[in-house]
Amino acid sequence: MITDFKKILKTFIHNSIDDFFSNIKKSNLEKYEEKTYKPTFKSDGFYTGTEIITFTDYKKLVQDNWEYIKKKQYYNMAFLILKIRLQKNYSNKNIQKTSDQLKEITEKELRDFLISYVHEAGLIFTEKIFLRHYTNLEKYVEDELEFDYCFATLLNFDGDFNLLELEPENHLHIRRITPDEFSIVSEIKNKTEKPRVDPIYFKLKYIVGGRLPHSKVKEENVLKLFEKTINALKIFKVGDVRLGGIYFRDSEIWTLRPTYVLRKEPKFSSKNLYNLNSTQLVSQFKRFHKDFSSINFTKGKYPFLYRSFFRFSRSLENISAEECVVDFVTSLESLYSSQEQELSYKFALRIALLLGNSTKNKINLQDFMLKIYNMRSKIVHGDIVPDQIDVGNEKKILTKDDCIRILEDVTRNSINIFLSLIEEYNTKEDIQKEIDQSIHDPTLGSKYTKLIQKSKYVNLNFLDKLV
Repeated sequence: MITDFKKILKTFIHNSIDDFFSNIKKSNLEKYEEKTYKPTFKSDGFYTGTEIITFTDYKKLVQDNWEYIKKKQYYNMAFLILKIRLQKNYSNKNIQKTSDQLKEITEKELRDFLISYVHEAGLIFTEKIFLRHYTNLEKYVEDELEFDYCFATLLNFDGDFNLLELEPENHLHIRRITPDEFSIVSEIKNKTEKPRVDPIYFKLKYIVGGRLPHSKVKEENVLKLFEKTINALKIFKVGDVRLGGIYFRDSEIWTLRPTYVLRKEPKFSSKNLYNLNSTQLVSQFKRFHKDFSSINFTKGKYPFLYRSFFRFSRSLENISAEECVVDFVTSLESLYSSQEQELSYKFALRIALLLGNSTKNKINLQDFMLKIYNMRSKIVHGDIVPDQIDVGNEKKILTKDDCIRILEDVTRNSINIFLSLIEEYNTKEDIQKEIDQSIHDPTLGSKYTKLIQKSKYVNLNFLDKLV
């Protein structure tokens, strides 16, 4: 059956191309020639400009001749076999389609198959190009029915890789943006006058992509699809990475299908560049993402971590220093606080006991967190907030910006440690209880020290800023 299907599709393409010439004379192909601008990139992947290209609009050519081709016997044979294949695979996936729906889908797939082929090969037949497109069609029919490919730009993100596979089940990945995608994102697609590209796009280099069922292609579902990956990136290391515009197309395979915009690119001014610029970092993040994605943070003992991620992520995207302080402290409260008395004291002490790697650092960190907690209270109640605070016996002076940078480090490292600790305990309260006991039990302090030293994702250099 597969061999017959392949032969029929070869005949379909051969004869369709012949019929283009017989139906419209070769000299009339000039009316399908168009000019447009395409983006050009430096060797490192960053946008550098545009160049004008002349191309044949094969999509329009196929569409103009489609009714003529549909009358041919080779079309009817290809349509019948493809319809049977689609119907069988829909049934296997328990997807119900009416006869009219199946007819429309089959015709669309056959037309797009022809368009994708002539777009690459032109009006000639080559075995190599045919086999590639045939394989893509087979893959689509077998694996990707009822799925759309969605992607979002990664703002302020750089790296030293072309593709990072993250989750095989939904094809989740991070990869470099293609020229076609960049044309859509920067809104220079099909412009015949030299476009003025907004500078915010100049360093746009990577996208995160994945699959969703047709019925779920909405902005909120795409955001949910990528949420864990963005959280994992933010928790993994320092850098102001975030999602930009959101886009989807019918399939990752058919490059000529239109790309639809669900959310346009935001106007974004970056702070700290996020960079996975080594093979080691890329490998570490892949392992981190795998472990992180394996946890369902909405059930069981994990929801407190989800609340912490949410506020941590929001704090990184805040412009206001005051809002950053509020969100960072709220994120930390999800980890360190429960319904108890002397909230601020226990909150600060637990952070110091877990993260402090010496008596002096514990004292300084506890003092810092107490003053930050007080600052948060002033912000929430509309009181005047000091522009700087002093920490520890040496009265180390820290500006508001210094405080935010240290708070980010405290929160990121705390989340990483709690991600490890929660696997050993039933609740976060059990972790908090043991942290409290560590003030009297040196072996527990040693346990945290060993855990931190073993972790590739915890970095306590920020403690030096408090001395």
